[in-house]
Amino acid sequence: GAFFWKGFHGHLQNGMPLTYQNGLLIASSFHLVANDQGPIGTSLRVAINALPLGDTDAVLFVSAMGSLFMQLTAILQMPDFLGPSFNPFNIILAPFELLVPSKPKAATKKKEETKSIETTEEPSNGTANDVAEGAKKKKRRRRKKKIGAANKEKDE
Repeated sequence: GAFFWKGFHGHLQNGMPLTYQNGLLIASSFHLVANDQGPIGTSLRVAINALPLGDTDAVLFVSAMGSLFMQLTAILQMPDFLGPSFNPFNIILAPFELLVPSKPKAATKKKEETKSIETTEEPSNGTANDVAEGAKKKKRRRRKKKIGAANKEKDE
């Protein structure tokens, strides 16, 4: 439903949300270990069973590790630790991002341009003073209007 409203690009224009990344990682790993009968699922189960876990089932282990991963990520995103912008997947994807140059965001660029125009332009021929005087006159008119409305209410 929401993809029809904002469109696919509208949801992912600032990157894939962390909760979606968590879901993909944990659901995929659980599915591969629990249900996949091919070489990937079999090799994952063999690798998990090789760990010294005692009689722990591979599916139970993957469920526990997925839960632990989500809880640790939430703790690390607290302001006292690494902050809300922390994303553990950025650590994994950092080498790939070095290979692919990222495009500058249009909104940030537009904001910087606006800021530079405001700071570099100098008022000429007293136009800034004229604007300030106009704003003062407008405030005075509003104040008089409020006072007039208050006096009318008292009279009634």
